[in-house]
Amino acid sequence: MTVTKEQTIPPTAIRILDALAEAAFVAGLDGVSMRDVAARAGISLASLQYHYPNKDALLAAFVERTISVHRTRIEQIHCSVDGASLVKAALRYAAEETLRIADDPVLSMIEARVARDETARRCFEELMASYMQMLTELISQSAPGIPEQQVRTKALLICSLLEGLPSAMQAAKLISVAPECVFESVLSHAVKCVNN
Repeated sequence: MTVTKEQTIPPTAIRILDALAEAAFVAGLDGVSMRDVAARAGISLASLQYHYPNKDALLAAFVERTISVHRTRIEQIHCSVDGASLVKAALRYAAEETLRIADDPVLSMIEARVARDETARRCFEELMASYMQMLTELISQSAPGIPEQQVRTKALLICSLLEGLPSAMQAAKLISVAPECVFESVLSHAVKCVNN
């Protein structure tokens, strides 16, 4: 069994990250203080600062945990699915996670702050770099021998398809198109992009 990074994080540190998500949902990232997070986690401010010395470290840890969870899930998909099904399963997971992240209050707030906050920018870039690495590895493994530039181009195209999915599904509701059809269509195009 693979030990994930989250399994090695002390339970208190995990509880703190969960408390951050709860506090940010209520007050937004700008409105959340370290004291708020400590109170929600049921610990002292000193205990919180032992794990995460400041808010920037707390945000970075939240993103790092998100990346760790994604990597673990992709590893599980690679171990349990093979062949042509692997591409579809991995991209389905990526599409579902894109929708989940669009609804994640902390990650959405981090993304919204990218233009004006250096920590948010770094966190977002780390998340996106991990995502692009997953896509390029998937394409390289599925289509060995294609030039690296073509792999990157395909990864960017798939990224744009999946990143636009939340907006497309919202628009689909407005024009009476079943969101599930939009999801499956985008997924189908992403799979074709890998295989062509």
